[in-house]
Amino acid sequence: MSHIITASQLTPENTAFPLKLKKRYDNFIGGTWVPPTQGEYFTNLTPITGQVIRLV
Repeated sequence: MSHIITASQLTPENTAFPLKLKKRYDNFIGGTWVPPTQGEYFTNLTPITGQVIRLV
């Protein structure tokens, strides 16, 4: 028998592989992380709930 969970239950606290996410991510260019030249980050939303995931 399988155990079915919903997407809202998939959090770092209750998965086998906890994720360590930063609040925002820079651009990976030429092997290094580079911040935006104009300092602007965009909000990345989850399509499931519309909540903010991270800034990119």
